[in-house]
Amino acid sequence: MEYKTTVAIVRTADYEGLDAAVAEALSLIGADRYIAPDDTVLFKPNLLMRIRNACTEADFLAAVARFIRPLNANLKAGDSPGQFRHRAASVMRGVGMDAVLEAEKIAYAEFESGGVLVENPKARHMKRFHIAKPVVEADCIVNLCRPKSHIEAAYTGAVKNYWGIIPGGEKARCHLHGRNPAEFGHVLADNYEAFLAQGKKRIVVMDARKLMEGPGGPANGFMRPVGLVLAGYDEAAVDMVMLAIGRIDGVRAVPHLAACRERGLGVTDMDEIEIKGLSIETVQLKRKAGITSTTTASLLNNFIARTVIYKYMRRMPVLKKKETCVMCGDCFNICPNRAIVWEKQQTPVFEKEKCVSCLCCVECCPQQALEASPAGLSGFFLKYPEITPPHPEQTT
Repeated sequence: MEYKTTVAIVRTADYEGLDAAVAEALSLIGADRYIAPDDTVLFKPNLLMRIRNACTEADFLAAVARFIRPLNANLKAGDSPGQFRHRAASVMRGVGMDAVLEAEKIAYAEFESGGVLVENPKARHMKRFHIAKPVVEADCIVNLCRPKSHIEAAYTGAVKNYWGIIPGGEKARCHLHGRNPAEFGHVLADNYEAFLAQGKKRIVVMDARKLMEGPGGPANGFMRPVGLVLAGYDEAAVDMVMLAIGRIDGVRAVPHLAACRERGLGVTDMDEIEIKGLSIETVQLKRKAGITSTTTASLLNNFIARTVIYKYMRRMPVLKKKETCVMCGDCFNICPNRAIVWEKQQTPVFEKEKCVSCLCCVECCPQQALEASPAGLSGFFLKYPEITPPHPEQTT
């Protein structure tokens, strides 16, 4: 079988500093011959919230920028975070990335000030939505992802990182299409398919020095040392290799990679991926990676979604740490289906009958006061809710 794409694997401990490891990974895939001097290069980091482990590390952006700058000086960086109140510039300041932009002469690209309407007639759900204008205008997108467990998507890496190309509140409303893990996987595949249709040059550089594990991902999971940098051109392939390093079959465990396989998006067949640098076997983790879908309950949930087990195990938000809630209203504002009742100086109240289990509120709570808990017996009496229009505050 012929290889369709290449993924490089480099161990950071084998080099003197992160810059050298990143340069080796990018050189192994020939990135120095791929970027043209007149390209507009846009870095797409993962900027979830003002928590360092939840985001692309500032030093990783710096290392990649220092490799690319001699090839091209027209560098930009931007993202659309999940939080309602904080734009990417605020998150960058919170994790120290703003200093990197200044030092490496990287221009900030605002993703929230208007998007470009795209149409994807082949999509299962998202046939018309907006993509941030800087993404559409760039020639080359450099995807700076990090591997993390994900409370809804099971795993987030390269493919899921493009969820941030959707501006602002529209991202939350797109969650309404994902009625269960499998369907949300197709929502992510719809977004990925629309992005691929833009025909951009693409480079993926994954910061796998650490892997976020456990049900707290993607914001507050356990950080497991891995010590790797991965690089490639195909997002799905990089994700498949990273998961294989964690002893996981990505197509079986991650709904959006299963959707990619079904729809022929990216490269998800390991036999079609050429590995350069270190082999998967050399760096494979001794213990299976703890992404969300590897728990028994989640596997059952994904396999027989919308049946008895799904209704019982369906995860819904709960205010578990009331004393840490600052009553900011972020959960109220981010909820795409108006399932949260909140007033100033009051803690939120969750209306289960309206909840679509997108878990945007849990993912984006700045205090981590919310947790996702199984619906239990009450789930048997809950029908999938009618879709409610967004709050007026969400329509801008």
